[in-house]
Amino acid sequence: MNKRKTVSLVLAFGLLIGGSPAYAEDGQKTAAIQAVSSVKMILNSKTAILNGKEMLLPVEPTLIGETTMVPIRAVSEALGAEVKWFGDESAIAIQAGEYKLRLVIGSKTAIVGERSESLDQPAQIVNETTMVPLRFIAESLNQVVAFDAATGTITITPKRPEVPPKEEAPAKVPVQRTKLETVAMEQLLGSKNLRELLNFSAPIQSIVTDKDGNVYVLFAKSPTSIALLKYDSKTKKADLVLDSFDSRFNFSYTEPLGSKKEMHYSDLASGSLYYDEQSGHVYLLAYNTNANYNKTGESLQKSSISCIVYRIKPDIQMITYATAGDASSFLGNFLLAIDGKQFYFSDIIHSQIYTSAAGGSADPIASINKSSGGAKLTATVNDGKIYIFNIFSQSLTELEPSSGATRQVAKTNVETLRQATARDGIFYLANYEQIYKLDTSGRLTPYVSLKEIQQPDENGQRSVITNQNGSVMTVPASEGLPKVKEFGPFAVDTEGNIIMWSQSEGRSIRKIRLFDTVVKP
Repeated sequence: MNKRKTVSLVLAFGLLIGGSPAYAEDGQKTAAIQAVSSVKMILNSKTAILNGKEMLLPVEPTLIGETTMVPIRAVSEALGAEVKWFGDESAIAIQAGEYKLRLVIGSKTAIVGERSESLDQPAQIVNETTMVPLRFIAESLNQVVAFDAATGTITITPKRPEVPPKEEAPAKVPVQRTKLETVAMEQLLGSKNLRELLNFSAPIQSIVTDKDGNVYVLFAKSPTSIALLKYDSKTKKADLVLDSFDSRFNFSYTEPLGSKKEMHYSDLASGSLYYDEQSGHVYLLAYNTNANYNKTGESLQKSSISCIVYRIKPDIQMITYATAGDASSFLGNFLLAIDGKQFYFSDIIHSQIYTSAAGGSADPIASINKSSGGAKLTATVNDGKIYIFNIFSQSLTELEPSSGATRQVAKTNVETLRQATARDGIFYLANYEQIYKLDTSGRLTPYVSLKEIQQPDENGQRSVITNQNGSVMTVPASEGLPKVKEFGPFAVDTEGNIIMWSQSEGRSIRKIRLFDTVVKP
């Protein structure tokens, strides 16, 4: 017997009615329910989470020997399985699509398809509820099981289909990237141009760059009003492509309690931008300022959308949303996509990470550790796994997208860490003196020093950024004393150059150029 504790799924297929055994009559099958994307249970607790909704199990998951047993109906219906009971044989038949298996109460032998398999524990009846081993049942139905020993949490998710190998793309034109001997700072958009475009004073919330070098900057004009600025790298001009939320952001939805509701743009507030390399689209993570809870019976039931993912370029479209209720702020969260199709985003307020394909409600897949006192997150994808960096705790965490299992990879110790961003599997961490690279193995290396960078001023004259006493300073040649000019949120373009929003007086978008790119004929 495998000495590690085996997490085992139980499909409890009969309702407890008047003390009768919890299974159907001979040959009767339970109704198949559309499978959810995740099922979560906790050892010795009757509370389960199906598709983000709480439900009560007839019997709590429990260890029998070294195998965890859980009640059958809730999980079988969540997995979309049909269950039949044959009383004369004390046998259970379970089918989900092409996957079939058969168990007998008290027997350690199961039939999967046409072959026999051994069980660590036989199916058995506990408190009038049929119990069968979890991992064996779930994996036989093409599910993935993860067990968090620290919390006793069991998570079941569908196995992701294998992606066929992509056809070879046409050979790309060779590109040579040469690192500059002298790191230079160039101004993409100065304060004079910005003043002409932005007839308001608003803090910047997010900045991203696309594969063509275009820059998108998100501003919060008010708690429920935004502006999106696009800098075109070819024309060297900028336009205000979105001046506020409007009716294009409205959509209808059904809340968990069953009533129909309308999400209205006047209740929206912005969080952060995300550029997806696969699709070439720009996305916005927003939150609902009018989210609330409704009280039903003895428990609080989630009744309103807390956060929403919109595509905002090339057009505006709602992609997915989470119904967690009460959302007072949505800053410091991450948003990303895998293969341009499956979306993942965080909700720091409710300590959850959600996932969904485009359309419909998202499901919680993992929890956020806020033991350090808070969270400010950025994330990236590498080799099919998600990596999340928390600026507050300086911790790097790996998230398995299919199961929601997490593990801490590393912790950094960057003094006075201020900002962080990520691109193409690499994190970039900035303090007052240095920008560092952090790879997904946890290796931290210097990327560019901010102590001495050539920078043009408003009149095109050269000046020097230097650091004294932990501050970024500009020393114009005409002045004897330096002035502090700190930069705000930043992004990294496809070439590896730094695109930053300067928060100095006048405001500007600037590029720290580290590389020259030459396309070979």
